[in-house]
Amino acid sequence: MNTFVAKHTPRQVSSRSNTPYTTPPVEYFNDNRTVAIMQRKLQMLADAYCESQVIPRSEQSNGLREVVQRQLTISGAVVTTDKIKRRSAYKTRLNRILVEETGGTGFQPSAIRDRLIAWTTAGNHPFATRRAAVRAALADVAWVALQHRNDVVYSNPAMDEGAALGILHALEEGQTGALDGLNRQGAPYTPTPVQTAREHEWGILKSRTRNECVLIIGERTGVSWEPFLKAGRGIAHSHPYFEAGRARNRHGNVSTATKEIADYPLLPAGIIAWADLETRAGGDAAREVSKIFPSASDIEFSAKQNLAEHTVLTPYAIVRQQGQRYIANPEVGNGHFRNAPRLVFVIRNAHKANDGMNYTCDLQAREVGNIFWTRTVTTNGLGQLGLLNW
Repeated sequence: MNTFVAKHTPRQVSSRSNTPYTTPPVEYFNDNRTVAIMQRKLQMLADAYCESQVIPRSEQSNGLREVVQRQLTISGAVVTTDKIKRRSAYKTRLNRILVEETGGTGFQPSAIRDRLIAWTTAGNHPFATRRAAVRAALADVAWVALQHRNDVVYSNPAMDEGAALGILHALEEGQTGALDGLNRQGAPYTPTPVQTAREHEWGILKSRTRNECVLIIGERTGVSWEPFLKAGRGIAHSHPYFEAGRARNRHGNVSTATKEIADYPLLPAGIIAWADLETRAGGDAAREVSKIFPSASDIEFSAKQNLAEHTVLTPYAIVRQQGQRYIANPEVGNGHFRNAPRLVFVIRNAHKANDGMNYTCDLQAREVGNIFWTRTVTTNGLGQLGLLNW
């Protein structure tokens, strides 16, 4: 039997009974056997915590599990559930931010607060300020809510950026089944035939808080991004292809009412030389640019959203003939060029131009991921009627 000798005066500490007990001496905590027992108890507590939080084994260490990584931190300080819930000046300031940030969004402050509480024990969520944390929680709640919208399709498990781009590439190439296996509003999505689905634009929205993307069903004239920007960033969209009347009007000029490339002398039907587009040789080529290239509003959107890159996928085929590059309608030559690579543009580093009204960017044209043309482009006028200058 071990005998412990106190080196200090025992004191009464019990408050629940009249039975006194003495505080163990310091030597007690240096006993090896006792330290081992305490370590085992701590391990058991850590095990129980990990199981309650469903922390994967891959995220657990061999010793005490790294539960400290499952937390919410703001300005370097750990924020606990109690800190969010307890009545205090901290909670008052947090509630004020919640009300400010959720105003006009359709989301209740309590839903955003619940997401912050969930983050205190799930994942590693560091933020510089409370407002940044609230905005991220709002974005995450808004992201989950997208699955209830009729104009959003998604996959399960969630698609990443590469998968989303692959779907739109397949759509622009006219591949049957490009949109198979997707969901809308909790049920399997039944897509229209690929030629019909290609007659309107599609957008790729990437989550602000997760490595996930969804597809937005746009219209013939564009994607209405505004309702989605709380939840994510518009990183790409596809251009449509439809035939609306003749490619040339009754005066012989190229029509911009249709997405079909007009016919040109000495070339197969529906093909134009890239060199003519690049130099905008004549009015016809300039009109073709307006239907093939990104619009002024695409560049404006990229600048206002502060996007490093925004990809614009087109249905137009890139055809090589006698060492020159041509751009063709997707079904030109009775499908002869159906498997040809599609023309893709990337808008990079878009920002306000020096005149304070227009926008400028580095515009790249790509073929199978390879850049074959790049220019510094400035808009001349805004919206769908704006022109591009380089």
